[in-house]
Amino acid sequence: MIWIYSLTWQEWILGALFLLFGAIYLYKLNTIAIHLKTSPHTRVYLKFILRSLVLLCGIVALLGPSFGYIRQDQVLASKNWLVYVDVSQSMSAQDVPPSRLEEAKKVVFTLFDQYPNDLFALAAFAPAVQTLCPLTSDRDAYRLFAHQLSTSLFAHPGTNARNVFSDIYNELYLRSKEENRSQKSSIVLILTDGEFHTNIPQSTVMSLKKLPYHYVIIGTGSTIPTPIPTAKGFVLDDQGKKVLSSLDREGLRQLAFDLKGAYFDAYEYEALTKYSAALPGLDQKKDSTHTSINKYFYFLVLSVLFMAMDIVITVKTMTI
Repeated sequence: MIWIYSLTWQEWILGALFLLFGAIYLYKLNTIAIHLKTSPHTRVYLKFILRSLVLLCGIVALLGPSFGYIRQDQVLASKNWLVYVDVSQSMSAQDVPPSRLEEAKKVVFTLFDQYPNDLFALAAFAPAVQTLCPLTSDRDAYRLFAHQLSTSLFAHPGTNARNVFSDIYNELYLRSKEENRSQKSSIVLILTDGEFHTNIPQSTVMSLKKLPYHYVIIGTGSTIPTPIPTAKGFVLDDQGKKVLSSLDREGLRQLAFDLKGAYFDAYEYEALTKYSAALPGLDQKKDSTHTSINKYFYFLVLSVLFMAMDIVITVKTMTI
C-alpha cells in the first residue's frame, strides 16, 4: 500500500488524546464497578473498539491510501530551445535593475525551470555569434554557461546585425538539414534590446522565415533613454556626451511579425510560457505507465459504518 500523505503531529495528538480519555473512562468505570461489587458490561468494551475503529479508519482515509494499479498511456512531448542572447555593450544599461543582460538571464532560467524535459542550447551574439552550450539536457552545464553571459565576451561589444543574423541563419539551416526536418518544431529564442534591427538585411529575414522553426523575440530594457555604464564611467559619443540607449519595442515587434513569430517583453513570463506551451513538441511518443489509485473512499465508508453501529448499539455500562 502506498500513502499519499504521511502522519503529522495533529494525527498523533488526536490518537493520543483518544486513547488517554478512553483509558480514563474505562478506569473510572472499573473503579465504580469494584465499589458496587459488580463488573462492567462486556459491551462497553465493544463500544470502545467501535469508536477506535471510527478514528482509525478516518485517519487512514486522510492519509490517502493507494493500492492497485491502472494502466495509462501518456503522450510525452519535448521541445528544443535554441537561445540567442544579446551581449552587446547596451545590454549593460540599468534601466531595468540590475541590468538588461541580467533580466535576459532571468528569462532564460525561468524557462529552463519551467520545462525540465526540454533540451536547451545557448549562444551569445554581438559582433558575431558564439555558441556557449550545444543542445543538451544537462541542467548543471547549461546553468554554468548561462551564468557566464557577459558584455565582455567579445573584444568589440558593438552589434553587427548583418553578420549576426547571417550566422544565425547558417547555423539554423545546417541544423535543419542534419536533422532532416520539414515541420516546425524547435523554438529560436532571441533576447535583445533591439537597437540593431534596422541593419538586418530583409533577404536574411525572409530566409529565416522559411526555415522550420518557431521564432520568439524577447525585449529587455525599457523605452526610456538610459546611459550605458562602463568600467570607467559611461559610453560617450564623439562630442563627449553620454550615449543614450532604449528598448526598440516596435522594431522588435516588426521583426517578430516578419518572421511569423511572437514578441514579448521580458517581464511577460506568463504570456510567454502560455504561448510556448501551445507550440507542438519535437518528439512525441506514447509511454505506458501504471498509476496507483487513491482508495480513501473505502476507509471513509468504513468509518461512517462503524460510527452508525456505535450510535445504533446501546449497552448498559454495568449489571447491578
